[in-house]
Amino acid sequence: MQDWLIAILELQKLDLELDRIENILLEGPKQAAAAKQRWEEANAAVTAAKQVKQAADLEIRRCETEIKVLHTKLADLKHKSQRLLKMEEIQASSLQQEMMTHAIADLETAQLSAMEALEKANAAIASTEKRVAEVMKEGGELMQKLRTQKAEAEALKAELTKQRPSLVQNVDANVLRMYENARRKKNSMPGPCVVTLIPGTKDKEPSCGRCRVHATVQNVSDVRAGRLTQCPTCGALLYQE
Repeated sequence: MQDWLIAILELQKLDLELDRIENILLEGPKQAAAAKQRWEEANAAVTAAKQVKQAADLEIRRCETEIKVLHTKLADLKHKSQRLLKMEEIQASSLQQEMMTHAIADLETAQLSAMEALEKANAAIASTEKRVAEVMKEGGELMQKLRTQKAEAEALKAELTKQRPSLVQNVDANVLRMYENARRKKNSMPGPCVVTLIPGTKDKEPSCGRCRVHATVQNVSDVRAGRLTQCPTCGALLYQE
């Protein structure tokens, strides 16, 4: 293996490790934000369940109050109806009593539905509060892990960054320039940019190990001769193992 290739591969190995560390440092805040969102969603579920409970409580009390009022009115109406003599007045009183009885029955049905809603709301509150506790525990453990991970990553990044200049000095200036240009595409084409030329087969031409585009005849010839060769499509430096 040529000296220029050994030098650039050593530099690439370090740079890829720096890329990995950088990704760890970038992922940390994303994971923390996701944990915070889970906590907010869990708390929102508790709040929603408590609002349902509050509405059910209000509905139960409303029904209870209106039922008491109607029962009082109905009892008073029955008492007064005993003194009525005219048929029209008796029929009117009877109709009013019947309407009040139906209204009480409707309120009792609504009250029963509210009680069922209250029971479900209490169960939902217990379930969602349990979820909040779980999320808080998971979030605490995650934050501790992320803090440790960040400290370790930053320490390793600092150490590797110190080592990089000495590796750069071993690389030919022209090779380094081509390498750095190829690395600028790492966001769209992550991974190594010094790659092997993928051998051809009976049905397939040799291709770049980075972009997988077919290599030219001249590219293949240069790589096999050990000459510095760059993929015309993605700029990767090509070599043959």
